[in-house]
Amino acid sequence: MRILKDQTFWTGAMSAFAVVFFALFVGMATDKVAFDNDGVKKVADVGAPGEEYGAGEPAAPVEIKVEEVTDADWVRGDRDAKVSVVEFSDIDCPFCSRFHETMKKVLAQYEGQINWVYRDFPLDQLHPQATAKAIAADCVGKLTDNDTYWKYLDALFVSSADDEVIAEATKLGVDLTQLEACQNDPEMAEAVQAELAQGAAAGARGTPYSVILVGDETIPVNGAVPEAQLIASIEQALAQ
Repeated sequence: MRILKDQTFWTGAMSAFAVVFFALFVGMATDKVAFDNDGVKKVADVGAPGEEYGAGEPAAPVEIKVEEVTDADWVRGDRDAKVSVVEFSDIDCPFCSRFHETMKKVLAQYEGQINWVYRDFPLDQLHPQATAKAIAADCVGKLTDNDTYWKYLDALFVSSADDEVIAEATKLGVDLTQLEACQNDPEMAEAVQAELAQGAAAGARGTPYSVILVGDETIPVNGAVPEAQLIASIEQALAQ
């Protein structure tokens, strides 16, 4: 009987440890930032693993509001696919880089069934060059096409060094004079800030943050979740 009790104790202890470890993993898999009630970034602190955001952060919206996917969006995969994964991301976020690779694998697995929409959510307090890189990527896409935008984005996620912004654009044949002019266009910065506000309205409080869209339904995906978890959410959407 003593052996049975010890086994029960250790089984319970290991189960509790697993729960705590999962909570810590989720907390560590997102770059966090707090927002004020207007959806404006408020603080630049990354919370400890599993820690809630600081005081003043509004509760997540009851209704997730995601702007409709249009021809103006950067879309990877079939634009007419049943399911869209709308990601709000930061090029300099290490967790976003991890999730970027996960999304590439899952997109290939569900070719024709889903598409991937990328929207900017730069956390400048954590990554000072995040907005500049988001603008550079948008300019590359504007000066070329959707496919080149994604090639450029892939390259920046592989190496987020500041000097790669120009180097990778050059490799893709982008005219650097035109690129600089585009980067200095105030409308480009305004467009990035508009997507940041969209992300806040959709419930983003860190990066990466995604919303799976299928019809009128929305399924939030918070953080750089494991591939299996993302697939489970996509299967849920495809079943609807």
